[in-house]
Amino acid sequence: DPPAPTPLASTTSMAAHRDIPARPEARDDVVFRTLADEWVLYDPKTNQVHVLNLSAALVWSSCDGKRTVPEIVQDVAVSFPDKPSPDSVADDVVTAIQQFVQEGLLIGDGA
Repeated sequence: DPPAPTPLASTTSMAAHRDIPARPEARDDVVFRTLADEWVLYDPKTNQVHVLNLSAALVWSSCDGKRTVPEIVQDVAVSFPDKPSPDSVADDVVTAIQQFVQEGLLIGDGA
């Protein structure tokens, strides 16, 4: 049986911002796909599937090792039709990156 999906990206405080890389970079071997109306990551190292919401999928797409966290926040903010301010999405972006780190999905995060 496939592993149960792990939900990612819920709101949290910016307080733990220091726990994430300055320029997050996704591991090359993690597969990112759209399935129906959901976005998923598959980690072949752990055989885990992670289900992403829209903001987490946008964050993942921006984790190229070149963009800083504030640049990723800006990218996510301008991607929404109602154009929220960067401050209003910053917590979600940081949370998503923290969860990518915890799951070992980023390069240089102890994976």
